Amino acid sequence: LGGHPVAAAPAMVQVKVLLFAKARELMGEQTELPLDVPSPATRQQLLDALLAAFPPLECMRHSMLLAVNEEYLDEDAGAVVLQPGAVLALIPPLSGG
Repeated sequence: LGGHPVAAAPAMVQVKVLLFAKARELMGEQTELPLDVPSPATRQQLLDALLAAFPPLECMRHSMLLAVNEEYLDEDAGAVVLQPGAVLALIPPLSGG
């Protein structure tokens, strides 16, 4: 059976999104939400999936930090492999006082 190898599409896994501060307010005071995301995924792919599923968070696109299992994702980080049940924390900008 000849032919060219076909790249497999990333698997989809369900993660738990944790919401804090303004993100929680925008989502009606919910503290966590389930989300299906591709795995492996880059920070941008995770952010796109998050905002597609939860449009009220769009206003925070350029100011939020993302962490997976308590590790921050840098904008230039490569793809991370996510296991079902991984924790994706959405961290809004911190205000000084």
